[in-house]
Amino acid sequence: MNLTLQPVYKIHKLKLLEGKAELGRYLNLKLPESWPTFPEAFQISQQDSNSDDGIETADIFGGYFFIDFETKTLVGNGGFTGPPDAGNSVEIGYEIATEFWNRGYATLAAERLIALAFGEANVFQVKATTLAEENASNRVLKKCGMTFLSEEPNDEFGKVWVFGINRQQFEKRND
Repeated sequence: MNLTLQPVYKIHKLKLLEGKAELGRYLNLKLPESWPTFPEAFQISQQDSNSDDGIETADIFGGYFFIDFETKTLVGNGGFTGPPDAGNSVEIGYEIATEFWNRGYATLAAERLIALAFGEANVFQVKATTLAEENASNRVLKKCGMTFLSEEPNDEFGKVWVFGINRQQFEKRND
């Protein structure tokens, strides 16, 4: 399986506002019916609003499309909730279109995001949040070497589970 992470730029968000078909044409990819589950990930941000429509540089701690170029299909998206915090941690999030569940895409995407984060010297820990229950998302995170860190209150879901992996664990795992 081949999965490419392609940065999401302002132009992609604008095309998606015109409709999924327009984004698909622009990317020259097939887009799954069930995608996106979380369209709010594609809102025009203040940073986007401040940028001109010229050449954009990728924000490593931004969003990414997950693309299977063998099938010319977008299978999902994800990325980072922002740059490293004061403790040098970043949080990842991802979604895989339901048509592509149980095929290894979620694990591969999460592994790629974790590796991308640890490619930056100032990142010491990568975290991810799931619903506070055993589910496919936390199984994916465990496959990627993350361990349960805590249960936290959450306004939307009541509580969530936080998983994480630090740089030392990541490097040991990838020796």
